Amino acid sequence: MITVLPAAAASISCGSVLTADVTLTRNLTCTGDGLVLGAGSITVDLGGHTIIGKAGGTGITQSVPGGNIVVRNGTVAGFDSGVYLESAESTTLSNIRLRGNAVGLRLQSTIGVRFDHGALLSNTENAQVRASRDLTVSDSQIAEGPVRLLNSTFRPGLVRDVFRNAPLSVRETNNLTLTDSSFTRSPVTLSNGSVNAQVRGNTFSGTDTGVSLIDITTNTRVTGNLFTSNSVGLLIQPAGTLAESQGSFVGDNRFARNGAAGVLLQAAAVGDQTHVTVSGNRFVSNGFRPDGRTDRLGRNVSAGLHVSLPPGDGALIARNRSRDNAGYAIFADPGTVVDGGANTSAGDPLGCLGVTCT
Repeated sequence: MITVLPAAAASISCGSVLTADVTLTRNLTCTGDGLVLGAGSITVDLGGHTIIGKAGGTGITQSVPGGNIVVRNGTVAGFDSGVYLESAESTTLSNIRLRGNAVGLRLQSTIGVRFDHGALLSNTENAQVRASRDLTVSDSQIAEGPVRLLNSTFRPGLVRDVFRNAPLSVRETNNLTLTDSSFTRSPVTLSNGSVNAQVRGNTFSGTDTGVSLIDITTNTRVTGNLFTSNSVGLLIQPAGTLAESQGSFVGDNRFARNGAAGVLLQAAAVGDQTHVTVSGNRFVSNGFRPDGRTDRLGRNVSAGLHVSLPPGDGALIARNRSRDNAGYAIFADPGTVVDGGANTSAGDPLGCLGVTCT
């Protein structure tokens, strides 16, 4: 391996260990690793060039833990991992395209990594993040490959990103924020103790279920989003009692033209208090393509909001406006929800069940 000093940019080759600022002056085609970050507080500018992997390896990795690193302006393609960082801190990946790798972006035990104005494209797995904190992915394209976030903590999270055919799986991850992004044919699933999530200002379209809250997802706030042309816009389905969704709030969203329902809320047990609030949403023209979707009791789902809970006060339903849905505006068995009032229905053939709509 070659240690590269500032004046030696022309000598960079595959496997070079970088210990000072440098700008790449040509493309690299590698049969092992591409570039190795050998020090903190350095800037590596790929100069618009591409690092291509031919036989595994990692496109950009590190030999020592470090921080305050910037890697920018280029493409990494064809490696086992496009970028792999472990125990890195305050690292910025800017205007980087990771495409056609087995894993595009792999992070392990990192703090404060930022990926901005980049792209994760057609990797077998676009990103895999484990045991990391404070990751930001912003103003980036993520397409044709899944993203997995595992056992991590996020602030601020994913901001102004465009997902296409890129499912997002979030497990055992706290404080995730999804903001002002679009998810096309890219279902989002939060599960297994992913708590305190904020999902706001996004568009979810063209998939079976836009967002799923499964198992323990307490204190999740879903606000100000558009859910359109899915089968179900939002699914809330704890594995056990509805207490696993304690403190969750669904408000000020628009659910339009979803095939079975805008929201499907269901659980086998409730507990002794109100756990979920659905308030101030608009449900328009949902339920016209249910395709056999049923709830936990085997009943057909064709509504703006469909609730399937045991008797109790597990969910508060208030201030929702419904119009021109195929069947019910709001469906809930009587005695299974708290009617918070001010729900309305217009042009919904079956009106509302379980709450009063005007």
